[in-house]
Amino acid sequence: MFHDIFSKKEVNPIKVKPKIIADIHEKDSFILVELKSSPEIELEIQSLKIGDYLIGSTIIERKTVSDFISSMIKKRLIIIQMQ
Repeated sequence: MFHDIFSKKEVNPIKVKPKIIADIHEKDSFILVELKSSPEIELEIQSLKIGDYLIGSTIIERKTVSDFISSMIKKRLIIIQMQ
């Protein structure tokens, strides 16, 4: 967003919709319902190899509390940083 520093008014506001890719297995999720109803994002639904949501280069895996604890105990929870 650009601002005129003298008048404090916006000049040529550029709105870019962030793109979120949701895994097809999230189709019954309340999160997906909210994302679909938002005019501020671009939503694409497709099969993801890992994770439930992809935003830019960030992958999000949604878990219940019990599944999260189980993943930590069984050491199935890892963080991968991609360049």
